[in-house]
Amino acid sequence: MVLSTQALISPALTGPDFPHVNFLFFWRSHLLLTVAALLATVWALMTFLTGWHDARASDRAGPRR
Repeated sequence: MVLSTQALISPALTGPDFPHVNFLFFWRSHLLLTVAALLATVWALMTFLTGWHDARASDRAGPRR
């Protein structure tokens, strides 16, 4: 994730220009990797972390008997 983001911020200055396939592949691959890492992080946070709503619901249920 870190190196893909760095490649988006400061890409290589030597290399093919816009209409070349390697130029398009560079940007597509780095953008897709960055977006996939961000989506995986957001999904993991939404899935595995318990929110305050769940804590309040368990508090209302009371202790087990």
